[in-house]
Amino acid sequence: MAKVLLINPPWYVLLGMSSSSVPVGLISLAGSLKAAGHDVAIFNPDLFGSLYASELDLLNTNDRYIQRLEDRSDPVWRRVRERLLEFDPDVVGVHVKTPSWASGCMVACIAKEVNPRVMTVCGGPHVSCVPEDVTYATGFDYGVLGEGEHAMVRLIEASSCDERARISGILAFRDGSSRGASCAMIENLDVLPLDGREALMDVDSYDKLGLGALMTARGCPFPCKYCASHKIWGRKVRYRSPENVLAEIDLLVNEYGLNYFEFCDDTFTVNERRARMICDMLARRYGNLQWKCTTRCDCISSELLASMKRAGCSEVSIGVESGSPRILDWIKKNETREQIAEGCRLLRAARIPFVAFIMIGFPTETVDEAWETLHFAKALGADSLCGSIATPYPGTRMYEWAVEADKVPHEGDWHKYYHQSGSMGLWDVEPGTARSVIHEWFTQIEAYNQRPTRLTRRFLTKFKGDPVGTIRRAGSVLHRKLANR
Repeated sequence: MAKVLLINPPWYVLLGMSSSSVPVGLISLAGSLKAAGHDVAIFNPDLFGSLYASELDLLNTNDRYIQRLEDRSDPVWRRVRERLLEFDPDVVGVHVKTPSWASGCMVACIAKEVNPRVMTVCGGPHVSCVPEDVTYATGFDYGVLGEGEHAMVRLIEASSCDERARISGILAFRDGSSRGASCAMIENLDVLPLDGREALMDVDSYDKLGLGALMTARGCPFPCKYCASHKIWGRKVRYRSPENVLAEIDLLVNEYGLNYFEFCDDTFTVNERRARMICDMLARRYGNLQWKCTTRCDCISSELLASMKRAGCSEVSIGVESGSPRILDWIKKNETREQIAEGCRLLRAARIPFVAFIMIGFPTETVDEAWETLHFAKALGADSLCGSIATPYPGTRMYEWAVEADKVPHEGDWHKYYHQSGSMGLWDVEPGTARSVIHEWFTQIEAYNQRPTRLTRRFLTKFKGDPVGTIRRAGSVLHRKLANR
């Protein structure tokens, strides 16, 4: 039996905010390791920060991130060191996304300082999308490509370095080089254990909605240029059975006392028949649960929304992305303005609150097209808007376009690759003008979201499912607003 500490490296906390959502990938990995007989714990440093920051707050946080990243005396790194000493693991696994790559490397270095003999392993989207980056990283012994539940168990249980290097899905680093190939996708997701949350450190620090995050499927069939999901999960959608999904919800209700949760699938309703089955089962078994999900406007119908409403759906996040027909075509959204408007009309008719996700700064986008997106989104009647800056993440077709056009922004400065990075956006616009437009764009989004009727509606919706977490978050919002006066 090995002692395995899985760490979600600090990212949000280094920007001056926090995230109270469970790291869903590490939850699944912990369940598989526990089932194999290992002692597992999950540490999420992002729990320990300010509860709230707006998109505007995040536009100029790169300097703060770098300063705190390199300061070993920062409370974040002291806390990481304390947990390593407390748990004394044989193996440290670090889940890295592109912007958190540098902090993931710092976690590995601290782990080696605490115990030079510890095995350090990295996995997650960045490893799968930029495996060559990992070759030159300091601190890591191995990397996991793609889905890690089976590969990680084999890695830990292998008896020699040579045996580990031959495992499918494992990158083995030797003398500045690496070798390995992606592991086969897990076809039957129902075989994965459901009890990974038992490994969470600081479980009482998660709010109810954060603790109730779960995925019911893996894979995305859509070819959007800005998304790298297919690099991790593939294009083919693999589904957990409705019965298996309900078993996890039963666990959330009975073991953790939750009545509020979130389906974290890329597109929860991509298979309408299956989504309705889950909703009908939820409605029959529970009458007081609330939940939210993400989907597309061309993947909903009035009948499906009626089932979702009966089952307790309290919010839907919709990927609008752009209001420009030309940009929608360029990003391969495979969806029209008319389809988006109709989907939002159906949501309003069903009386289901919804959030419209929009982006600014796609390659070739003009300033006029950026404003076209915002004006279109405002007209959809969303309860709130969520703005992001189009970012060419490695593994996306947008990144490939940037490479071919010799326009890769800030190559290698991965901490600048996140949705609200002020270093990104409006590629073909003079930098000073671009910054001004982006700031005003986000200012208008915040003004839209802060209207009293919308604030009240969102507060009441979330309060029903998580009173304590909602009040804590509202208090943090008020504190931030007063501090910024």
